[in-house]
Amino acid sequence: MLKTSIEKAAQPDVITIAKGILKGYIKNTNIFILKMLLRFIGIRKKINKNIPNDINRLLALVIAMYFSLRKRFEKDQALAMVKAVIIPIGIISQMSLFRYVEDTDHSFENLKKYSKCFKKEGPMRLNRMTIEEESPETYRFTVHNCLFKSVFNSFSCPELLGVFCAVDNATYSIYSPDSIVFSRGGTDNTIAKNNKTCIFICTNKGHSNER
Repeated sequence: MLKTSIEKAAQPDVITIAKGILKGYIKNTNIFILKMLLRFIGIRKKINKNIPNDINRLLALVIAMYFSLRKRFEKDQALAMVKAVIIPIGIISQMSLFRYVEDTDHSFENLKKYSKCFKKEGPMRLNRMTIEEESPETYRFTVHNCLFKSVFNSFSCPELLGVFCAVDNATYSIYSPDSIVFSRGGTDNTIAKNNKTCIFICTNKGHSNER
């Protein structure tokens, strides 16, 4: 029996997952994780105290991992490794918010329903989101600000913002790939790419078959 439900989302063990992935890339993983967690504690204290604890922990973990990897690797390689770790973790976390296991009807209607819940739970809840179009064929919404951007900028690592855009791209693309197509409406339609907003467009390509 599941210990989770639609009302109670899963809480993945992020540190264990991160350690498992990093173990495939670096030597002395336990020592690396220990040093990273010490850096994580210091970074948490520097992040704006008005940010909720769960988001504070997430951002501090990503920054601590990146800075720790920068001690061992060149910038590009460190960033690539952060992506290799955080994108899978992000997908797992987003799928828990979509109740992917608890609600196996991975329909267009459910994608819309759980996406709207992001306004109340998950890392995106502090951002301002507006629904631009909602129909049986299309669900389009816009994120007008990004808390992550201000935090990453304050630590002089704006390049980390794109990692989370990649998580969103992947999650929405694999939620129901046979019936739902996700796009940004262009290659630069994210705040990470210096656009003013982030665009999310979900198209129900199975709608014609439902008629």
